[in-house]
Amino acid sequence: MKLLEEIHKYLKENLGMNDGEIKELDSSTVTLAKEIAIYAHKDQYRENGEFYVEHPLKCLELYDRFLRIIPNDYYSVDKERLTELEIPFDGVQEVCLLHDVLEDTAVTIDEIAEIYSDFGHKEYFEKYMREPLLLITRDKNIPYNEYINIVLKNPISSMVKLMDMSDNSNVLGLSLLDEKKKERSKRYIECAKIINDKYRFIEKANEYRKR
Repeated sequence: MKLLEEIHKYLKENLGMNDGEIKELDSSTVTLAKEIAIYAHKDQYRENGEFYVEHPLKCLELYDRFLRIIPNDYYSVDKERLTELEIPFDGVQEVCLLHDVLEDTAVTIDEIAEIYSDFGHKEYFEKYMREPLLLITRDKNIPYNEYINIVLKNPISSMVKLMDMSDNSNVLGLSLLDEKKKERSKRYIECAKIINDKYRFIEKANEYRKR
């Protein structure tokens, strides 16, 4: 059974979705990523007890809030201005939703590529999603600072990593605030600065929001 068929079967049998609701999810590159993430992380939980998929959903929400994007409202996005400021948009929302799939689940990059190709989004996937997804997927044998340098090779993976670290540093979302998590949050802040020093996303977003 192809991955997409497995996803649709899961959505029907476990989440009670009907054909119309699933067709709606299949209708855009972002909602396709959402259903892949829901399926891929279906049996996973965060250490605070949340369903794991809440994390990529929060990363997407953080990105939208960062640029004051209204979900499902294309007209809230000034793509010309984003391009002028060199703020990545195409691919970012999808990679926010899928950024942990390759690292933490059995779903492969080729399976994701096949789904996007089946819906006529092959060019979009290859241009905006494949490289960032591969770059943001961490090899645990590589030191974290070295990993961040790999992420930095692409502005999309860098923007998503900024959202990822922002959510992971949320004090109220932690199961326990101990010395280990304090050090981890400190590391995230240091790495976020490295990303921002290269791309100036925070300053550019401030400028974008003035529109």
